[in-house]
Amino acid sequence: VVFSLLGVCRPLPSCASWSRCIYSVTGKWEKDYSKDTRIAVENYWFGKLLKDSKEAQVFQSDRPKYYVLPMFPYPSGRLHMGHVRVYTISDTAARFQRMNGYQVLHPMGWDAFGLPAENAAIERGLHPDTWTKSNIEYMRKQIESLSLSFDWDREISTCDPDYYRWTQYLFLKLYHSGLCYRKQALVNWDPVDQTVLANEQVDENGRSWRSGAIVEKKYLKQWFIRTTHFSDSLRRGLEELTEWSKYVKAMQSWWFGECNGCYFDFRLEG
Repeated sequence: VVFSLLGVCRPLPSCASWSRCIYSVTGKWEKDYSKDTRIAVENYWFGKLLKDSKEAQVFQSDRPKYYVLPMFPYPSGRLHMGHVRVYTISDTAARFQRMNGYQVLHPMGWDAFGLPAENAAIERGLHPDTWTKSNIEYMRKQIESLSLSFDWDREISTCDPDYYRWTQYLFLKLYHSGLCYRKQALVNWDPVDQTVLANEQVDENGRSWRSGAIVEKKYLKQWFIRTTHFSDSLRRGLEELTEWSKYVKAMQSWWFGECNGCYFDFRLEG
């Protein structure tokens, strides 16, 4: 027995006159939704959902555009239920907007460049390139098994030279414009992963979100971007985002930082 509000199946006799109805392959209501029934449902819809998603991604210039971008996963292992939750939410939003007539861009990629991936490969005695790409292949199959409607033709990986050549290009543009500089600064240091953590990656007990180690404070020389040069204009731009949550806007404003102040010189005598 397979149920759906989207499929073209045979309606149940008891609700044939409804404008909206539950549809079934057999025309019978299955009261016991057993494990076998669940597997039958998944097997029935798996290929159909992927086929429908592919057809829905064909570009049509006359349709309004809508962009759904979930956070890309780290390919340092396998997908877990946290990934399933996040990508089910984005998939629901993408499908809903397609049903409303939008041309939806719903891409997938891999946040695959950094020390966590390298450390995971070292632990297993593998080259980071081999380890990361094998994880990408496995995780892609996991995502496809969920019948999520990602546009795989636009898949990117941040460890691919065709991708990071552009991040390097942008960095050089910022550097030559005087917007990048190096200095010593206090950081959150994970002594196990041997990497720097953002404040959001340190839990309320002062432990790393990845390794569980007690996070240390240490000074490191690192690169900075002079975002404070644009703090005022960025903050003014937030006022135009009327549909954004006030909490998200407040967080963005904190990240921009303040840039109020003045320059002055002291004349020294003697």
